[in-house]
Amino acid sequence: MPGMHGGDRDVDSVGSLERRTDGGGGDEASRESDGTEEVGESKSKGGKMGTATHEQVNLMLRLYEERREPKLREARDWFAANFHVDNAEDVMRLCPPGSKENTYMRMVLGYWEMVAGIVNRGLIDEDLFFESTGEQWMVWEQAKPVLVAWRTMFGNQKLFANMEEQCKRLEAWREKNSPGSNEATRKMRAEMLQAAQAAKAQAAGA
Repeated sequence: MPGMHGGDRDVDSVGSLERRTDGGGGDEASRESDGTEEVGESKSKGGKMGTATHEQVNLMLRLYEERREPKLREARDWFAANFHVDNAEDVMRLCPPGSKENTYMRMVLGYWEMVAGIVNRGLIDEDLFFESTGEQWMVWEQAKPVLVAWRTMFGNQKLFANMEEQCKRLEAWREKNSPGSNEATRKMRAEMLQAAQAAKAQAAGA
């Protein structure tokens, strides 16, 4: 998986056990010519809009298109519905080496770690990204229970550090823009998980 501090080797091993310019036309023409024209510089009724560049918007759209790739979409669907683990033993049982589930897990975690690394480096305007993307937070919450074990196992305390940092920033951004939303989102997630587990138990007993 790309985007990991410890390199592809460590990530693959996991499965073996997410300026404002006030000038005139000259500045505007300059921005257009180098492909980094800023968009959203004007003020709307709701206040100042962001200052994302066309290049950043195009990169964000490219990442969105990658999310829609059929195999990754299949992996994301599986991860959301099934990757509910408490420890490394659960991961081994759910995603044994060489299995389709193992591949799904690595695809999802690798994708979101890569995206987090891109955004954390300022290559996409953070406000723009957080306004329309929250799936990485759900992925992070699902992976958190086994993170300490993974980092100890591979001797890599930076494993999934990009996603960890981004989700901390996302939570701070949510709380600033919509106080109480983190608590509400966690409550909703817990209720969804409880309902899914109840449905699974009922199906097993039918």
